[in-house]
Amino acid sequence: MKEARISPDFPEKYARLYNYQTQKFDAPLNSQGIADVDALFDLAVWTYPDDREQLFTAERDVHHVYGTESYWRDLAASYERPDSVEISKFRDSPPQKAYVPRPLHEWAEYITEWPLVPSIEAIRRRNAAWSAANRLLQGVVLLDKARDDYEQKKDTTRRVLGNVAGITPRSQQKDFSVEELVNNEYWLSELYERLDGWRWTARHLESIPDEDRIIVIPRLTCVRALKRRLKNGALVPRMTEPQAA
Repeated sequence: MKEARISPDFPEKYARLYNYQTQKFDAPLNSQGIADVDALFDLAVWTYPDDREQLFTAERDVHHVYGTESYWRDLAASYERPDSVEISKFRDSPPQKAYVPRPLHEWAEYITEWPLVPSIEAIRRRNAAWSAANRLLQGVVLLDKARDDYEQKKDTTRRVLGNVAGITPRSQQKDFSVEELVNNEYWLSELYERLDGWRWTARHLESIPDEDRIIVIPRLTCVRALKRRLKNGALVPRMTEPQAA
């Protein structure tokens, strides 16, 4: 394999991670001791030895930041439940995976050490943070769909059956057989129901400590921004294109 490209403006925060014994970089970690996916692949771009232009057109695949499936399967098996379940969930959850160009995937594995396994408590907190973020992501999908349904269908009509002889129970019979109703109020009520669900889900985030949150502020713009970054069950990292040396 080729040697890492180190330019004069190589960031100091990445230079400090170089391990002269292994001749590899330690994986960048965030303040909770969890692998920082954005920083990891930013480091890979900075040091990538070939033409970086190919990274924009290369086929992408999923990189598991925390190592091989067999290692984590054995690790989970060495713990009792529920810790074994938390360990299994941790490696395969989207925040610990990256959807990146295949050449960069291979390069990142070559130049960096696998991150050390976090403490079981850190794993548990990370899983809880992703669970909360996932609820917000699901909530925003439902809310946006309800908004689109309202805009597209509010002026349509639907037939309401009020009294069908031999079918409608007497207690539910109306004074009409069939009526055409405009759907405005129906789809607006659906939208309000989804909005109430979103608010309830956003309040759920309050159970996660601020420093552990994946979505720091439960705003629609923040959740949609994360939603745009998720591809094939993994994050698309934010990577800086270094200046030419």
